[in-house]
Amino acid sequence: MRKKWLGILLIGSMMLLTGCTSYDSLNSPSLSTFRKDMLAEFPNLDKKISVRMAPTQLEFIYTLKAQANAENKLDIVRQTSRYINGSSFQKEIIDGIYFDKYSKQDHKYPNISVSIDTDRDGSANFEYRADFAQGGYVSWWFTDYKNAPIPVKLE
Repeated sequence: MRKKWLGILLIGSMMLLTGCTSYDSLNSPSLSTFRKDMLAEFPNLDKKISVRMAPTQLEFIYTLKAQANAENKLDIVRQTSRYINGSSFQKEIIDGIYFDKYSKQDHKYPNISVSIDTDRDGSANFEYRADFAQGGYVSWWFTDYKNAPIPVKLE
C-alpha cells in the first residue's frame, strides 16, 4: 500500500513539474521581419505567429486559416529552419535573449519545435522538432502526438 502511494506521489510530482513550464514570448527585429515574410509567402497562415521560449525549448506556433497540403506544411518548416540557422537568429535570439535568460554560463542550445494547428482549435495537430548539433538545427523529427516521432529530411 505504501509503495502504491509513493508511486502516485512520484507520478503526480512529475506531472506538476512538467505541466507548469512557463513560456516567455519572443520578439526582435529579425523575428518581426521573419513573421512578415512568412505571412507574405504563406497566405493560409493566421496573422498571429507565436514564438516563445522556455528553459529547454524555443517554439514557433503556426495556425492555418485553411487546409494546406503536406508539401505546403513542410515548406513552412523549411522556411523556419532557414531562419533559425541564420546569423540574425543566432545573434538576436540565441545569444541576445535565450542564453542571457536561461543558459548564461554553459550556453546549452534549446530544442526547436514548429507546432502547427490545422483545425484552429488552439492546439497543435502535429509538430516538427530539432535539436542543436554541430551543423546547427539540421536533424528534424515529425510527430502527430499519436505515433512515435519519425525523422524528416527538409532539403
